[in-house]
Amino acid sequence: MTATIRLLTKTQLKAERLKPAPDQRPAARYWQGRGWVYQYDAALAVAMKPYRAPSEAQSAVLMVGRQLAGTVLCPGCGQRIDQRGLDPSGCCRACAAQLYREEQESNWRATCRHAADLLALDPLFLDSETTGLDEEAEIVEVAVVDRHGVVLLETLVKPVGAVPAQASAIHGLTDADLADAPTWPVVAARLAPVVRGRVLIAHNASFDARMFLQSSRRHALAAPSGERWECTMELLTEANEGRWPRLSVAMSLAGAQCPKDVAGRPHRASYDALCCQRIVLALARRHTQFFVSEHKAEPGAKAV
Repeated sequence: MTATIRLLTKTQLKAERLKPAPDQRPAARYWQGRGWVYQYDAALAVAMKPYRAPSEAQSAVLMVGRQLAGTVLCPGCGQRIDQRGLDPSGCCRACAAQLYREEQESNWRATCRHAADLLALDPLFLDSETTGLDEEAEIVEVAVVDRHGVVLLETLVKPVGAVPAQASAIHGLTDADLADAPTWPVVAARLAPVVRGRVLIAHNASFDARMFLQSSRRHALAAPSGERWECTMELLTEANEGRWPRLSVAMSLAGAQCPKDVAGRPHRASYDALCCQRIVLALARRHTQFFVSEHKAEPGAKAV
């Protein structure tokens, strides 16, 4: 008569204070869920060391370990927290919020510093109003302002085509308003020497640059161009939570005042160009304030 082999898993052996003997191989296995479970002949297993209750010191250490289970140290504040409370950044939520505020502050200061750097280049601020947004659109008004807010050029432009009602509803210019205005070739000849070699700043600069090209190509002309274009819309996108800000929103973000003391209105070229100038000026002033705040408390600093 064949003796029955008693097969137990390691967990079952442990429950009986047994463990596989050295070099004891599994006697059987079975598939369970995601892997194999191995069984051992209980008759070949060896006894584990007799159970001994932990000392008070060991019990205290075990208790601390149980309390720490599932917790981690926040690298920011050093506080131990439930690991489920970790922010994806690896810190506790309070530290993550503080890091976010510091990052936003750093980015804002960088934006203001960039504006100050641009202002130091003696840039020109430019805006154009058009017949539309598509590849057939033409410029119907253009204005250029210097860093001091002086209007260097402001003129209407008579387009080749008619001004659509949708465009007139925005800037208020109609075919009748433009009937006696100079054409783009005349305006481009006046504009080219003004912008040549200068840094040009506009709100949605890529659009204005494209309008220069489109209007010039229609007349087989080289487009007036400066050294490079800079954009107040892109400058303040991060401060606007990653969204392109409208000109009015950009003014608010920069803390700039609307040019109420000048002729014109929003969506007219000189008004919008002056808004760009005031945006960069306001940001540059903030950079100066940051610089003074950072250096006035330094040892040995002298009043300026």
